[in-house]
Amino acid sequence: MPDPWTTAGLDEDPAAPPVERESHGAVLDRLVDAVVERIEQRVVDELERRGRHDWRVV
Repeated sequence: MPDPWTTAGLDEDPAAPPVERESHGAVLDRLVDAVVERIEQRVVDELERRGRHDWRVV
């Protein structure tokens, strides 16, 4: 998954043909997915730190 905080596309040549941009909804979806992924990883890391790595996801 690409990093939602990158500045990709901001340094494009203005003379280049227009490139289709992502909709605001798609950008927001990527941002939410990235935030959820980071939160999930932090929860897993904390559970492992506490020695509770044998939990089940239903």
